Amino acid sequence: MNGIDPAARGALRTRARSVGLAAATLWLPTLVPLALGMLQDGDVVSRYLQFVPVLPGIVPAVLTGADGVLLVVVALLVTVVAVAVLYVLMRELPRRIGYPVQGLVMVLVALQSVGFAHALLA
Repeated sequence: MNGIDPAARGALRTRARSVGLAAATLWLPTLVPLALGMLQDGDVVSRYLQFVPVLPGIVPAVLTGADGVLLVVVALLVTVVAVAVLYVLMRELPRRIGYPVQGLVMVLVALQSVGFAHALLA
């Protein structure tokens, strides 16, 4: 039937599911500081939400010593690369390996988000 092994038919995730998993892996943990109630002031919340799109790549950007617009550009590039890598991993890796990788990345992004929230509060 179609030349596809029935056992392998369910092995690969669809493209849409892989993109969704990559996005959820990177951006759901950025909501941890908001869920924990760390950010109370409206100005701090506003500033935090401005950085959420690039937050998964903020630590490498800070480590390069970038500031201002360059910080955002470097963080954006790192975030785009992270989405691409996670997409490929979620699509190609077996689920028994993909889920632990996804969990590890989520923990790292959550810790980074909490650290960024603390930096905004300082």
